[in-house]
Amino acid sequence: MGCSKNKTIISRFLDGTLNKGEEKFIQEHMKTCPECRVFYKEVKTLMTRIEIPAEVPTPSYLYARIRNKIETFERQPALIRWLKPVLVPALVGLTFLLAGIGSTLFFRSLADRSGAQTQRSGTDLNLQVFNDAPQSSLAQAYAQITGDRK
Repeated sequence: MGCSKNKTIISRFLDGTLNKGEEKFIQEHMKTCPECRVFYKEVKTLMTRIEIPAEVPTPSYLYARIRNKIETFERQPALIRWLKPVLVPALVGLTFLLAGIGSTLFFRSLADRSGAQTQRSGTDLNLQVFNDAPQSSLAQAYAQITGDRK
């Protein structure tokens, strides 16, 4: 078996997932193969360093900010403190709903006005025909409107 395949077995050996026969084989192999011994030591060192959590210093201002947030939260009345997560989204949703209804009504009223103006201008045109026609002849006015030339 080549050493490149043994590196996979060494990793499993360090994880503790080999059976007794495989453990004995890899231990014997590492006694005779310097490349596998170096690989074993490097992986073991790496695993040891990964298991130890790194200590990260906490910034001094962080404690003051956290304390300030907690005190601000505790100063709020209990009702507001517990209803705030519910009321804010509800008010935002209501605002969007009212904006949608308002815009729909606004644009509908604009459409109604423009429709009425179009209709009115058509009526004015027809009435103009009546003004141009002789007052005694409604039939002639009707003929001009409909295009009938009887």
